[in-house]
Amino acid sequence: MSDARSATAIETSSSLKSSVSANRVDIKAVDDEQVCSKSNNAQNESKERSSASRRILEVVKRAARAATSQRPRAIISEEEISRDIVYPLEWHKTISTFIALAFAMMLNHMALSTAHDVVSRNALPDLFFALSKQHDWALEVGDVLCSSSMIISLLFIAILHKHRFIILRRMAYNLSILYVMRAFCICVTHIPASYKNNAKKCIRPSHDSDTISLLQRSLKLTYQFGLQIANPQGLLMCGDQLFSGHTILVSTTTFYLNHYTPHSVWPLRWILILSCVLGMACLSLSRTHYTVDVMISYWLSSLLFSIYHAFVSTPHSARLRARAYRRLIIYWTMFVMEVNVPSGRLPNELEWPFSRPQSIKDFVQNWSDLNLTTRVGRFADFIDAHRLNTHL
Repeated sequence: MSDARSATAIETSSSLKSSVSANRVDIKAVDDEQVCSKSNNAQNESKERSSASRRILEVVKRAARAATSQRPRAIISEEEISRDIVYPLEWHKTISTFIALAFAMMLNHMALSTAHDVVSRNALPDLFFALSKQHDWALEVGDVLCSSSMIISLLFIAILHKHRFIILRRMAYNLSILYVMRAFCICVTHIPASYKNNAKKCIRPSHDSDTISLLQRSLKLTYQFGLQIANPQGLLMCGDQLFSGHTILVSTTTFYLNHYTPHSVWPLRWILILSCVLGMACLSLSRTHYTVDVMISYWLSSLLFSIYHAFVSTPHSARLRARAYRRLIIYWTMFVMEVNVPSGRLPNELEWPFSRPQSIKDFVQNWSDLNLTTRVGRFADFIDAHRLNTHL
């Protein structure tokens, strides 16, 4: 019995050993299969990556060949980028802005007619007045310089610029805002005239003025386009000091001419800049305005011009989200004015708006395009290449 039991135990242990060894063999085979499959997957992935890299390299090479096969170009100008963009005329907006400008100027003339009767006749101290005496001739010279600069700027843009209506309504809009601000300043704070002897220079104030006389004064100023033309006795209306309307007009029109003209007309830019500066200096030399009047007018004109053109340079999709613009009182009027105009800077292209004479039409076109096949285009290109930059 004991021998039988021992034999059975030996058989059982041997069978267990054989089964364990068989299991070990199976496990080893499975591990070998997994290792093989992993190595195969890694090889496949490396092949796919290499093929993808080759495809990308081929695409880059084709793009490089296509780029080198084309005609090389150094810099793409703004005019070429926006040449095919449509700029709407929108006559109704242009007419509306000029009506608003006329209303703003009438408001200024009404404010002057009112302030003339309430201001005192003792001039305030001014540093420039302490350094220079009063020059009466500078009043007429300043009017001529400011008026000529304004007229040249308006005529050049209105006649020769391709997008004249957009520019003119932007200019009229800016001037309307500035003149409304000026009318409020004249009404709320009455600053005495700046002449050395205001009693001899200003028309005697009338404390019995009625509505009819105020309207007559304002209409007379409107007829004179806001210029201070003396009466037969050589006297002027006084009281419209803060801030200078002459400076508003001449600086704004000069800004627009500089911004909306091609580089090939930079001599005209410099002529108007000098005329603008001399005209503003004459306002202080003649003591038509205090020095601070001229300075504030220039700063406000420059600030409003910069804000407006920063707004039109902002993409349409970002204008509604720009909180810095939405804080402005005039934000929605600017938004409506420019809602249909493509964002960015207008191309500075010149054109003759009439069909005749053909010689002038060709002259303007060749000058604008810098057509090197013509004498005019070569001359314009020479001026463009030797220009003096302006930052006014």
